[in-house]
Amino acid sequence: MKKKVLSLMLTAAMLTGLLTGCGSGASGGSSDGGGSEEMPDITLTFPILTSVPQDLDKVEEAMSAISAEKAGCTITLQPLGFSDYMTQASLMLSGGEDIGLMIHFDPITNFSTLVQKGQVQDITELVDEYAPEIKDVVAEEYLEASSVDGKLYGVPTLHDLATGYGVIMRTDLLEKYNIDVSGIETLEDLNPVFEVIKENETEIAPMFTGGGAMNPLDAVMKTRADILGDGYGVLMDRGQDTTVTNYFESQEYRDYVSLFYEWGQNGYLLADSESIQDTYTTLFKANKIFASFMTTKPGQIEQDERNTGLDLTLVEIEEPLTMTNLVNGIEWVVPVGASNPEKSVEVLKLLYTDAEFVNLLNYGIEGEHYVVNDDGTISLPEGVTADQSTFNWSIAYMSGNEFIAYSWDTDGADLGERT
Repeated sequence: MKKKVLSLMLTAAMLTGLLTGCGSGASGGSSDGGGSEEMPDITLTFPILTSVPQDLDKVEEAMSAISAEKAGCTITLQPLGFSDYMTQASLMLSGGEDIGLMIHFDPITNFSTLVQKGQVQDITELVDEYAPEIKDVVAEEYLEASSVDGKLYGVPTLHDLATGYGVIMRTDLLEKYNIDVSGIETLEDLNPVFEVIKENETEIAPMFTGGGAMNPLDAVMKTRADILGDGYGVLMDRGQDTTVTNYFESQEYRDYVSLFYEWGQNGYLLADSESIQDTYTTLFKANKIFASFMTTKPGQIEQDERNTGLDLTLVEIEEPLTMTNLVNGIEWVVPVGASNPEKSVEVLKLLYTDAEFVNLLNYGIEGEHYVVNDDGTISLPEGVTADQSTFNWSIAYMSGNEFIAYSWDTDGADLGERT
């Protein structure tokens, strides 16, 4: 937690004069001349699909320099592998750990449950006092989606707030067997593709449906109906049918169950998928799978190609749809155990309004971990590949305000506009 204190002493010392001259008490330190208190440290806990970057501490220090100046606190980044997050997030919340900010990530955590159990703090007044700028950035309707009885319990991350659904496949194997995917429009259309892979690539499973990949039946339901938060009652026809229906009694659900049973019987699915904790990116890199299900967004294919080092092809099955649970499905919350919620909310403000702070969290240090191109996009430094980078992960979608951050050259300068 305090590994950065020594490296920040100079920063704190320089800021003392600045803050004293401005008459500010934001540093949280004593101004009586008899010594100074240590700045509070705010821990940010969130899940990652990749490994922890080698230069995490270095980036953490750079972010702490900004937060020390603008929020009077330091930063500790606490990324957890997706499988670890699935088991630890609820324990951390129920145990009241001193975590300053935490990502609520549906379905690992359930927003309604977090509020009902009192595991996250009401931040309505804190945002009004310490971070009113957030309301200038995040639409009122989005904040309402994260409110219960008029009280705000989280701030949705600004990213793709509509989602489609599709299948991501290895391009090299599609080309090797001359497989044309242009005519694929339904899940049933995947049958002949999977059969070719099964017959010719005996060491590779045609499809992965577990671990870090989204459960296919769950994903299909979420893109075919408005699940009204928990899925126990839904609005069919992509939310256009206003009668609350049990999706699991529908013919549509029966058809999907039958299809996946057939795939299992035909050997199309990776064995023991549901118990595998590896992510689809890890399995792609390990040459164990041909395809995985995927929620879709602009830039998704480029993101996964960076993470896997493979050429990939994405076939969209369902067009994008937006619903309340997609807005509040990923959001920053202040856990009940946070010892300094005021500082937590000040850091929260940085995540939505400070481009330098957000770019550090997303991409690392300019000139070292990335370079800025003439068109405003970024690239890896010359001669550095994704595997060689010492700070390379894909967390922009949950970093706060993705739209004030850079986009990769492979995504294009218009990624934000397309999203």
